[in-house]
Amino acid sequence: MNLIQPLDHDRFLMGPGGRLEVRGSICSSCSLRLHPARGKCPRCSEDMLETFITDPDGVIESFTVVHQKIERSLIDPPYALAEVKLTDGYRLRCISTDDLEVSIGSRVRLDTQQVETDSGPRLGLVFTLI
Repeated sequence: MNLIQPLDHDRFLMGPGGRLEVRGSICSSCSLRLHPARGKCPRCSEDMLETFITDPDGVIESFTVVHQKIERSLIDPPYALAEVKLTDGYRLRCISTDDLEVSIGSRVRLDTQQVETDSGPRLGLVFTLI
């Protein structure tokens, strides 16, 4: 079985069965949650523990719709790029090539989707409106 590689292999892992897993970290001292995972907390400088983000639901905090091709971008426009705050407190950026009519406060669910890129198909983290 040929697994499709993640769009951003530094921020996501390929799990069993080809499912994309989102890595985050939580501070052992102040409980700050971050994505991508980090070793030290930017708030209090204590060690951070690697975790996996398991709750896929969240709310769009900010977004833009990209219409112009960006140099070295793997994705062709148009697509929505959003900052999503998940229910469990993590914040991360993800895209949607389907849901372009979004607004701040829109409820979304994260999922994975095969995205066609210049270098072939990749697996990306996307959001869908709920």
